[in-house]
Amino acid sequence: MKQRNDDLMIPENDAILAEITLKHIRQGSYELKAFSEAAERIGSSISACSFRWNCLVREGHEEAINAAIAERTQQRNSVRYKSGTLFLIRNRGNV
Repeated sequence: MKQRNDDLMIPENDAILAEITLKHIRQGSYELKAFSEAAERIGSSISACSFRWNCLVREGHEEAINAAIAERTQQRNSVRYKSGTLFLIRNRGNV
């Protein structure tokens, strides 16, 4: 018999949900992908993970979310800078 979602959402699973969701935020991935991965790992449904994250878990991780967003932004900016530099170097001989 399948367990009810209430039985699956315990503090350990909240920590797993937070870890996976923050990883996806850092990588610039969608939260839905994070919920899908967490649901598979916990043995719950995607909608249960989404509900749990948005109603309960997210509140306790605001600082970590902001840090993950800042890290993602910094990574994107460094990639843009590097790709712009490579473009200039490649085209330097063609000018």
